[in-house]
Amino acid sequence: MKIALILVSTLHAVIHGLGFAKAFQWLPLPQRTLPISRPAGIELAAFRYWWVLAVLALTSSQLLIFSSWSSAKYGTIVNVGVLVGLGSWAFERKWNRLRDDLLQDIPGHDPVMITEESLRPLPCPVQNWLRWSGMVGRSEIISLTMKQKGSLRLKPEATQWLPCESEQLIVTPGQGFVWKVRTRMKGLPVLGIDSFNKGKGSTWIGLFGLIPIANVAGDSKTNQAALQRFLGEIAWVPSAALHPSIVWKERDEFSAEATMTWAGTQGSAVFYFRPDGEPSGIVAQRFKDVHDEKPLEWVADMIASREFAGLRIPARLKVTWMLPSGPFTWYEFEIVEARYDEFKRTHPWIPMDWYRAQIESHPLKGCCQGESRQASKPWTGPGEAFRRFF
Repeated sequence: MKIALILVSTLHAVIHGLGFAKAFQWLPLPQRTLPISRPAGIELAAFRYWWVLAVLALTSSQLLIFSSWSSAKYGTIVNVGVLVGLGSWAFERKWNRLRDDLLQDIPGHDPVMITEESLRPLPCPVQNWLRWSGMVGRSEIISLTMKQKGSLRLKPEATQWLPCESEQLIVTPGQGFVWKVRTRMKGLPVLGIDSFNKGKGSTWIGLFGLIPIANVAGDSKTNQAALQRFLGEIAWVPSAALHPSIVWKERDEFSAEATMTWAGTQGSAVFYFRPDGEPSGIVAQRFKDVHDEKPLEWVADMIASREFAGLRIPARLKVTWMLPSGPFTWYEFEIVEARYDEFKRTHPWIPMDWYRAQIESHPLKGCCQGESRQASKPWTGPGEAFRRFF
């Protein structure tokens, strides 16, 4: 993409250079029939490569093209190409920054082996799920990188599904994810990123990857909704069910409720399982929008499973919001690639028992049961290393 952007930008600069040459009569250029003044010629040649000013430069370029439309109209094609390339570059830059920040939470200790003994504290249906997945006898999962293909629609009344491709990174026990998606609306590229890191959620959607359509981050509703999404997605990272930030409560032999408390944010979801332990769906009360007064029922139906790297996980899903007007299935997708633990562990080793004790003393621990605690004292011990987790 960088090479393509450089080539298109070079072509763009050459076209502006021709206008500069025409203005100063350095070249005859009979193809350009309209006269170009010297100030306009200087403006045509003054293309800036600093990306922050690129949109302004493209706007100026396009205005000049409009002023000489009959001679310069084909420059619009180049401008659109530059805009698409620049947007894709800026979007990937944003994705890489969020991903690198999330990777800072990868611990340095060797992964713990999951055994039958490890499953004993879990409700029976959750134990059956981990056995079904093939997690027993393997090391805990630290990271998952996966690619998805699917289709989505943005409104209940929409009849057209928009094809999309997405990529996601999940990190445990850092308890976070970052997800990017690419689609098109009326032929125009629309790119989006969802993330959850250090207890904070965010959503960004932009036209061409540059012009924001939606941008929310850091408020309590967004944080909780992002945490609940992460909680539901541990179906792809079964060993995360054992993380001390998640408390399980058995509902019946085929379902269990999980409540997660992380970095000041708390949320719950109910997991449903088939008789053999295969996950069949997840239901949560989530905020769909920051302006919603009450959360809505959010349902992820797990239609089919697939094995990746020896682990069985749900691979074909559809996601539905239960609106007052009726069900709104907005996203259907399939996992086409899943890579486990491909990133190097960079942090010093932190004993699991130590940060389990920190969670137990967290001021929000037990809030869902109506308990109250005074704010805990500043943490000591590993200090900064621990603050990366909380």
